Amino acid sequence: MGGRGLLGLLLAVVMAAACGSGNPGSGSVAGQNRCSKDSDCGDGRCQSDGTCSVPPTQQQANACASVSCPAGTFCANGQCLPATAQCKPADPACIFIPHGAFEPPIHAWWWPFESPLGPDDPVIGGRPRSDVLFPEVSQVMSTPVVIRLHKDDPEPAVVFNTFSVFTASAKDAALETLGLMRAIRGSDGSAIWTAPKDFPKSFDHVVDANSSIAAGDCKGDGTLCLVTGGWDPNDTAQPGAHSHGGLVAFDGDGNVLWVNRGNPATGEPSPRVWWGGPAIARLLPDTPSAQIIVGVGVYDGATGKTMCAQTFPPSGPDTVGGNGDGPLTIIADIDMDGIPEIVTGNNAYKLTRDPSSPTGFTCKPQLGWQGKGVRMTARPPNCPYGQIRATQGPNAGSNVCICPNGFEDLCPDGFPAVASFAGYGALMGLQTNDPHPSIAVASKGFLRIQDWTGGLILDPVPLPADPDCANEFNGGGAPTIADFDGDGLAEVGIAGQGGYVVWKPGPQGFIWRTKTRDCSSNTGSSVFDFEGKGQANVVYTDQCFFRVYDGKTGAALVQEKNASCTAYEMPIVADIDGTGRAKVLVPNNNICHYFCPDWPSGPGFLSDTDYVGLKALASPSDKWVNTRSVWNQHGYHVTNVNLDGSLPFPEPFSWGPGQSNTFRQNVQGQGVFSSPDLSICEVKPQLANCMQGQATVTATVYNGGAIVAKPGVPVNFYADLAGGPALIGTANTRTTLVPGGSEQVTIPWKTPPQSVSVPVRAVVDEAQKIGDCHYENNTAVSAPVKCSPLG
Repeated sequence: MGGRGLLGLLLAVVMAAACGSGNPGSGSVAGQNRCSKDSDCGDGRCQSDGTCSVPPTQQQANACASVSCPAGTFCANGQCLPATAQCKPADPACIFIPHGAFEPPIHAWWWPFESPLGPDDPVIGGRPRSDVLFPEVSQVMSTPVVIRLHKDDPEPAVVFNTFSVFTASAKDAALETLGLMRAIRGSDGSAIWTAPKDFPKSFDHVVDANSSIAAGDCKGDGTLCLVTGGWDPNDTAQPGAHSHGGLVAFDGDGNVLWVNRGNPATGEPSPRVWWGGPAIARLLPDTPSAQIIVGVGVYDGATGKTMCAQTFPPSGPDTVGGNGDGPLTIIADIDMDGIPEIVTGNNAYKLTRDPSSPTGFTCKPQLGWQGKGVRMTARPPNCPYGQIRATQGPNAGSNVCICPNGFEDLCPDGFPAVASFAGYGALMGLQTNDPHPSIAVASKGFLRIQDWTGGLILDPVPLPADPDCANEFNGGGAPTIADFDGDGLAEVGIAGQGGYVVWKPGPQGFIWRTKTRDCSSNTGSSVFDFEGKGQANVVYTDQCFFRVYDGKTGAALVQEKNASCTAYEMPIVADIDGTGRAKVLVPNNNICHYFCPDWPSGPGFLSDTDYVGLKALASPSDKWVNTRSVWNQHGYHVTNVNLDGSLPFPEPFSWGPGQSNTFRQNVQGQGVFSSPDLSICEVKPQLANCMQGQATVTATVYNGGAIVAKPGVPVNFYADLAGGPALIGTANTRTTLVPGGSEQVTIPWKTPPQSVSVPVRAVVDEAQKIGDCHYENNTAVSAPVKCSPLG
């Protein structure tokens, strides 16, 4: 993208100096009749009686408390409206069920570009929006989050990290990249803030733009924290320059809350996030504050102070909890004792108070012999990857089965995800009534599954490799867990080097594999059931394309040109604008010289495109079902965060009864198919000044549905003549219509008939684009009128 200018020169100078290189009123989201936490209620609240409250956009009773309406009308949100059959109180059970095949998306917006088509716009090309600060800092190579910046905001914000081609490092030259955090409106992509606010005067609080973000109420008082990796301008010592940037936290207004870069005086290491991301959760029962977790490092969410210092393997390039270039630790109460564990790829840790520790806390390992981690359960001679004489562990001196890419029988770290596979029973060596979860791990080119004690229930299975990527390590991306085939049981999806795969317990193993281009093979993915059929689709980006795969067959439902270096980033699905409807956010970055031979525009390199930023994709006919208006971290799993950003303690078991049993999948919001219901309450021609050419027609548009209708819905006006209808004109709605809300839409009527009276008809959403639950009430007709000289 153009316009590099002064900032590009400044950044180049800095880098050179620093681097040298159903019913929302009563049902839960899971379809149960009772709730226990807000996360059970989609976009609602769990009340003390165990029922879900209506969403905040529903009609409030007190709006009509002091309104007295005349006969023939009724009160809705403080307004008196005609009491016609088509204009009735809002119906929270209003639903629209999409029919037919999955609907490919359109672009709702593409940040930082002015046009939703981004650089592909045939007229203005990749012209940046006027509200974008530092438009050249527009590369997005990490996962965004969706969350309300303040708990009472009417719509969520989209928050993400960005960097410039001037700050990007050559591959493997540095693990952290100087960047900025952005907050934009999910409804239109317009700017809210850019952080840090003192940039470029100061580089003390810039972010590591390779890192993803963890968002939530970190203090327990409603304060939103957005925590990500930091970039230290003084971290220049070789080897390993710019790999010790620590953590930086911002509030909902983009102000710096705290920074943690360790303490050289005491030897406390700086947190290292790299391409990974922090997690956020409440780990302690006796404090409202949240904790931030990086690998096995734990930091106080309110102050940033270290509680458990991050530790690192004695050898090897990665951090604990990683599978390539940084950690993606997750949080889950796997032993179900009410206190969650920090779950890495080959262990789990419990944060406990420890007066003997300098910080007052200890993180104690839980899994395996002496807490040393997960080992191969198989014993010689039944070793799938050979055997070796052990030099350590419980079987030192005896032959043990090799865990591939680990040390002897000790399995390597990796990316974890948590769910229950008990429904498979004996196929997984589990009791069908076992309430505990299992841990699926993408680890150094293999998929394995271990139980909550660390015992393997699936020996490592190799992920597909690509012979064209022989010089790149095949690690495997962060796993997703969902019901891909619609049978009610969980499967595991992983992006490997040679393709995307879905694995199912039993004789089938991998039920499908689809070819992709991703030599780095650490890329994340997410899943979503766009049609509410009970079958999840895969949402994934490789180096050259964004795709949506059918979860049952692996067929590509969508294939759209895209650009990505395929770090840890992934597309996500959320309600980004407060309408309830699902949208997809897709990161783009073009700093790598990857070749894409199959682009519809012709073969080319990523670096030769202007594909950067963040795309928002939507259903063109509003047919995608509803979802939650939050996605707060890379390891998102529905029950870890409430709609207002608060963090539950104890966190509901995401794999438990009545829950989704998914990981990295957003679920349908309150009312899977809840919809608006736009109707025309009244059509009123105004002909008092018609002889002077000043006649008008006004239609009252009313939303009697369960969720909001956004502005811009067309209303067509017709004069119903004897020979057929004649279009008078069209006008769009201008406001967001909440359930029970209305607005008047008026157009001029230049030539009303003078000799014969005709009825005037108004139709809202005549093309049926918004997913209305009752299209039959979208029309109303006035009494016959004509323009008379007598007025």
